[in-house]
Amino acid sequence: MTNYSVVTLNQCLEKLESGGRPKGGASLDKNGILSIGAEHLGDDGEIKLENPKFIPLTYFENMRQGIVQDEDILIVKDGATTGKVVYISSNSLPNKTAVNEHVFLLRTNKKLLLPKFAFYLMYSPTGKQKILADFRGAAQGGISRSFVNNFTFPLPPLSEQRRIVEILDQADEIRKLRKQADEKAEKIIPALFYKMFGDPIELMKGDNSIALSEFNIEFQNGFACGEKDIVDGTPHLRMNNIDDLGILNLDLVRTVPNSFDKERYRLNNGDVLFMSTNSDDKIGKSCVFNIEEDRHFLFSNHLIRLRIFDDRISPEYLSTYLHLLWAKRFYPSIAKRWVNQSTISLQNLKNIKVFVPFKEKLNKLTDAIKNLNDNRKFRNNSLSVINSLFNNLLSKAFDGSLTASWREAHMKELLKEMEEQKKYLEQVK
Repeated sequence: MTNYSVVTLNQCLEKLESGGRPKGGASLDKNGILSIGAEHLGDDGEIKLENPKFIPLTYFENMRQGIVQDEDILIVKDGATTGKVVYISSNSLPNKTAVNEHVFLLRTNKKLLLPKFAFYLMYSPTGKQKILADFRGAAQGGISRSFVNNFTFPLPPLSEQRRIVEILDQADEIRKLRKQADEKAEKIIPALFYKMFGDPIELMKGDNSIALSEFNIEFQNGFACGEKDIVDGTPHLRMNNIDDLGILNLDLVRTVPNSFDKERYRLNNGDVLFMSTNSDDKIGKSCVFNIEEDRHFLFSNHLIRLRIFDDRISPEYLSTYLHLLWAKRFYPSIAKRWVNQSTISLQNLKNIKVFVPFKEKLNKLTDAIKNLNDNRKFRNNSLSVINSLFNNLLSKAFDGSLTASWREAHMKELLKEMEEQKKYLEQVK
C-alpha cells in the first residue's frame, strides 16, 4: 500500500457519544421520540424498526445528546451484540431520533474520513476485531469510548475512499437483492396455504377438522441434559434450532454425552418438531426435521416429536399448519405459565383441531413445500458465496489491493491530496 498516514479513529471523528435513559425507560407511545437500542441494529449494517420504542419529547429536548443524523454510524456498546455496526442512510429515520444508553453514535470529520468508508472499515471482519479488542467484563460486558483511541488504520485520500465506497456499495447491493429475493421466497409457503385452505384459526372450527389425537401420530417428549458441547457427542436439538420461519436451523447445535443416544429420542427425516416450552411469543414454532447426515440427532424436553403414520396429512402440511397457528399467536391461549416461560402440555397439543384436506390439495401443497425447501438449499449456497466474496472485497479494500490499479492511474492527484491531508491532520492534533 502507498505510504498513507496511520491514524486512530478518534483523530477522524467530529462526535462520539451515547444516549441516555429517561426515568421509566422507553415506551410504545408514538407521541415521543424514536429511541434506537441494540435490538434495532441489524446484522446487515442497517436499522431494523420492527419493534420501535419511544422516549418522551421533554426528555429528548433536555438531553441534547445521542441525536441521530444522516450518515451517522451506530455501534452497540454493551451486551450480547457488542460491536454490531450500522450506517444511517439518508431519510432512513424520522427527523427526531436518538440512540439510547446502549449505543454509541459516531460522526466523522468529513474532511478526513467519509462516513460510508468509516462504516465499511468498522463493519469488515478486521474492523470488528479491533472494536471488540476493547471488550471488558463478562458476557454482558462491553466497550468504552476509548476503543476509538486504539482503532488504528491507514487513511487513504478522500478520492480513493470514494472509489472504495463505490465498489463496496455495488457489491453490497447484490447482497441486499439476494436477501430481498430470499425474504419474498419465504412468504410463498404461508401464502400458498392460505390460498388453498384459508385461515388455520377458522379451519379449526370447521366440520372437517379433527383433534391431532385422532390421527395416527406417535408423540414423544424430549429430554433435558445439563451437559452440553461434548466433544464427539451426539447432537441435541433445542429451542434455538427452530427459527421464526418454521425452518430447522443448525447454525448452533449442542452435543450431549453419547450415553443419551436412545432410540426413543432419535429423529428421523420427516419428523415434525413442535416447540412446547419457551416464552409466550415463541411457543408453538414448528418445523420438519430433514437433513442429509448419517449421525443421530436427539431433541430436548422443550420440544415434542410428532412422527406421522397417517396418509391424511403429511409432515410438511402439519408443520405448516401448526406454525401458522404460532404466527396467529394462538398458543398462549392454551399455555400454562411460570415466571419466565410458558408451556403447552402434550395433552393440549393432542387436543388441537387440524383440518383434514382433500388428498389432491394435500399432495399439491406437500410437493410445493418440498420443491421450495430444495430451492432454499440452493439460495443458501448462493448467499454464502455472495457473502464470502463481499468479505473478501472488504479485506482487499483496507489492505490497498482493491484499488491498486486505480491508485496507480491517479497517483499524481493522490499525492497532492495526501500532502493536504497530512497538513490538516497536524491542525486537528
